[in-house]
Formats: sequence, structure tokens, C-alpha cells
Amino acid sequence: MLSYHDFREGTKGRIIVDLIARPDTIAEMERRSRRHEPAVAAIDRAIIDEVGRLNGTERQHAGRVVRDVLAPLGWHPTRRKRLREGHVFTSGAVYESVAPQPAARLAGTPGVSGSREARIDEAIAILEASRDQAKPRDTVDAFLRERRAMWGED
Repeated sequence: MLSYHDFREGTKGRIIVDLIARPDTIAEMERRSRRHEPAVAAIDRAIIDEVGRLNGTERQHAGRVVRDVLAPLGWHPTRRKRLREGHVFTSGAVYESVAPQPAARLAGTPGVSGSREARIDEAIAILEASRDQAKPRDTVDAFLRERRAMWGED
């Protein structure tokens, strides 16, 4: 039986690990998770295109790689669900966020809209503007009070 370690070190495993670790794939797995779909649906077609069919053990190990990538990002599996048009996977784990995602919190901020990249750029701009306006003699508490008052949170 193929161990998880041997799978990750093998040819198919390395290709699958690289595929799953790509930023666009991670974003797609997170998007599907927010829609309550199995995360492996994001890689189903790509696996057929890049490595071909997988046996049962290889499919399980690919699912574990997905878990290993999503867990540090705050996602955990909650249930299994069938894939509508699975080519490699017939079912997979549906993930839910353990903590609110920064992009989700920004989405409700006045003046912030558009794509995820636009929201991230806006958040960075807000932080940089706050940093530029901070006085060296400010304490953290005074700085936070000032910013909250500026943003209408106090």
C-alpha cells in the first residue's frame, strides 16, 4: 500500500502537490469552500489533464494534500459531498472557515469593493496611510483610539 509520504515523493504526488499549492488553485479551493462545494472540485479536471486517472489510495492522498494546504489558512473539513461532474473524484470534503477571512471583513468596509486583489490593495493602502500618520511618541492605545475615532468606530 502506498504511504502518504511515498505518494508525496512520487512523480504523480509531486505534480499534484505543486498543482494544489499554486495560489490560483488555493483561491479556487477557498471559493468553492465558501460555496459549500468540495474543495477537490477545484483540481478535478487539472489532475486528469496533468497526471491522468488516480486509484483510490492516490485520490485519498490527494485529498490529504488539500487538507494540509487549507488547514493553515483557517479551513477545516466539516462533511463530505458528492461532486456533480467529477472526473477523478466522486466526492470530497467540504471545508468551512475556522476564523473570519480578512477579505470577508474588508468586503463590508465602506468604500471597499471589487475583486479580492482590489480589496487587498485597499487594505494595504489604509495600513500604509495609518503608518505614515503615526507619531513616534504615540502609544499603541492612543494610536488605536485616534484611528477608531477617525473611522467612526468610537
